[in-house]
Amino acid sequence: APSWQERRREEQHGTAAARAELVFFQSLHGIALGAEMCALAQCSAAQPWVLSLMLGAGLGFGLSFPLSAHTEITPGLARALTDGVLWGAANGLGLLIALDATRGVRHEGVVVGSFLAIGQLTGVGLASLLYSRLEPSAGQVSLAASGTLWSLTISSHFLAMLQPKFDQQVWAGLLLATGNLGAVAGALFASEIPMSASRVLLIDLGGVLGTLAGLGTAVLVQGDNPNPTPTFGFGLLGTLVGLALGYHLTSGWDRSDAGLAERTYVAVQPLPGGLLAQLGARF
Repeated sequence: APSWQERRREEQHGTAAARAELVFFQSLHGIALGAEMCALAQCSAAQPWVLSLMLGAGLGFGLSFPLSAHTEITPGLARALTDGVLWGAANGLGLLIALDATRGVRHEGVVVGSFLAIGQLTGVGLASLLYSRLEPSAGQVSLAASGTLWSLTISSHFLAMLQPKFDQQVWAGLLLATGNLGAVAGALFASEIPMSASRVLLIDLGGVLGTLAGLGTAVLVQGDNPNPTPTFGFGLLGTLVGLALGYHLTSGWDRSDAGLAERTYVAVQPLPGGLLAQLGARF
């Protein structure tokens, strides 16, 4: 089977799928920016909103499609730019709440639109810069994004267990810091233990199922009025166990590129009055 280094070199070549992902999500990014520009302009009628969304979509597609035709779009680059937009939007919204930037402001839409637009543009610019320096794979970018997701989930469960009396600005600041630290931790982990985007997705699935199992078990045991502390405690435990199991069960996911025919087996055992047939597959 190809080594990770060989697989990594293969992923550094541009693909049509990566270009399609880039064009699709940057067109959506253009739509979002169009809405934010209309909020900044304090649009009130329906026509300016519709026109702004249409122009944003056209700009996003009009820039990403022709530019990507002359640039090698790798899966890592497409994923980095997409996640950069999402990271920037999340940070813009987090800063907006943490700074309580809309307090005493007459036109809140202007402030909200500016924070989101600046965050998204900063995110895509930072992602471009980091990719040009580090050239991460799609799996490494996905793992950094997962670091944000699960650090927020774990910290939210932990804080919900303690039920501190924080106002929304403190909550937003804590979650903002936690999410960014999680992204850094995920990126560092990805640099030491590279993995494919498909494996990261399955690990994320393990975390989702573990969280659901933990919260669901707590509610089933306690009934209609669950206590927050044990409920979120079970949720935290389920998240950690689910992520650990997902990581363990997919430990061999990236080690073989053998075809399905090479990874399946059939066993037939004669029994009195018939046969016992077994079909299995190794993933």
